Amino acid sequence: MTIKKSQLEHFIDGRLAHEIIACLIILNGIILFLATSTYIETHYGWLIEHIDHAFMVFFISEISIRCIALRLRFFKSVWNLLDMVVILISVIPATGYFTAFRALRILRLVRLIKFFPKMRFLITSIDRAIPGMISISSLLTLFFLIFSIISFNLFKDVNPKYFNTIDNTMLTMFQLMINDNWSEIVRPLMNKLPYSNLFFIAYTVIMKFTLLNLFFGLIINSMQAESRKENKKTINNLIKKTELNENKIEIALEEKIDVLMAEIQSIKKMLK
Repeated sequence: MTIKKSQLEHFIDGRLAHEIIACLIILNGIILFLATSTYIETHYGWLIEHIDHAFMVFFISEISIRCIALRLRFFKSVWNLLDMVVILISVIPATGYFTAFRALRILRLVRLIKFFPKMRFLITSIDRAIPGMISISSLLTLFFLIFSIISFNLFKDVNPKYFNTIDNTMLTMFQLMINDNWSEIVRPLMNKLPYSNLFFIAYTVIMKFTLLNLFFGLIINSMQAESRKENKKTINNLIKKTELNENKIEIALEEKIDVLMAEIQSIKKMLK
C-alpha cells in the first residue's frame, strides 16, 4: 500500500519526526565530540566511523524523503536548502586534499536551529538586520582603516613594537577597539606624545561607543521588530480561533433551536 505524498508531508513535518531528527543530531554531535579523544579514536575509531556513517545514511534518507514529499516547495524554504548544503558538505570524502572537510561534519549540529523556535527566531532577526549591518560594517571598516593609517604614520617611530607595519598597526587598533592591552599600548605613547591620548579617546568614542553600539543596537531592534511580528501573528490566530468557535457555537445553537421548534410543532399537531 503506497503512502500518499500529503500523508508523508504531514509525517515529516510533524512533531514526532522533528523530535526524532533533533535527538539523532544531538547524538551525532556527541559521537563527533567523543571522536576528538585520542584514546577513543585509537581504540574505538572504527566503531565511531561506522556509527557516523549510519547517521549520514539516515540524514540523506531524511532529506530525500522531505524532497519527495514537498517536491518543488522543498527548494522554497531556506531551512531546507541549509539542511541540504550541510549534508552535502558532510558527504565530501575526507581523503587527500579534502581531509580538512572531515571537521566540517560537526556542521550537522547547525540543523538543530531549525527544530528550536527560539534559535530560529534569533537567526531570522539577524537575517532581517543584515542590510543595515552591511552599511554599518562598511562605515566601521572605513573609519578603522582611516585611524589605522593615521596611527601608522604618527606612531611607527615612537612605538615600533605595535606600529612598525600597517598590518601590525591594524592588529593593534583592533586590540584597542576591544580593550585588549589598552594600558600597555597607549600609556607609553602618552609619555612620549602627551596629546596622543586625545587621538585614542576620539578613536574609542567613534569606533566603540558609536559605531559598534549602532551595530549591536540594530540587531536588538531587529529582534524587537520580529518579536512584535510574532506577537501580532499569535494575536491574529487567537482572534481567528475565537471567531471560529463563536461561529460553531452559533451554528450549534441554531441547530438546537431548529430541533426544539420541530419538536414543538410535532407536539402541537399531536394536541390537535
